[in-house]
Amino acid sequence: MKLQKANAEIILSKGDWHIVKNPGSFENFGVAVRGVIDLDGNLYIENTSASIHHDILKILYSKGILKGTFKKNWSRKEPTENGFVTVQRKKDTNMIGIGESNMLIYDESAWDRLKGEYGKYMQKAQSKNPKIKFVNKLVGIKFNTLKDASNKDRITESGENRNIIYV
Repeated sequence: MKLQKANAEIILSKGDWHIVKNPGSFENFGVAVRGVIDLDGNLYIENTSASIHHDILKILYSKGILKGTFKKNWSRKEPTENGFVTVQRKKDTNMIGIGESNMLIYDESAWDRLKGEYGKYMQKAQSKNPKIKFVNKLVGIKFNTLKDASNKDRITESGENRNIIYV
C-alpha cells in the first residue's frame, strides 16, 4: 500500500487489509472506512471497509496503542473515559465524522452535553492530518431524535448542516 505522508505508518496488515496511522489523505482507501482517534489526535484507520470499530479497538489495545484493557461497553462511555473516539469516512470523500457506534450520544441531551468533548478529538486529528476534513458530526442515522430535518448539526446528502453525515 502506498502511503501519502512521510509519517504515516501501517500498524497492522492482514492480507490487503491494513490499519494505518495518520494516512495524510484517503487516496487508495475504500468507501466508508472506520477508524479511531486517540488522546493525542492520531487517526488509526482501515484502508478498506472490512472491519468494525470493536475489532479495530481490540487490535489497538493488544498493540498497546490504546492504554488499559479493552472493555465491551466502550460505545456507551464518554471520550474522556475511553481515551478515544471512533470515526468513519463519509462515502469516498475526504470527510471524517463521529462513528455511529458511539451509542452514548444517540440521546439528544447527551449529544448537546458532549459535542465539545468529541470536537476536541476531531480538532487534534485535524492538526495531524490537514488534508482530511474532520467534522464534529455523527455518521449514520441511528440517532432517532436527530433524524428530524429541523436539527442543525447534521450534514445530509445535499450538504445541509445537521447532526448526521450519511455514508
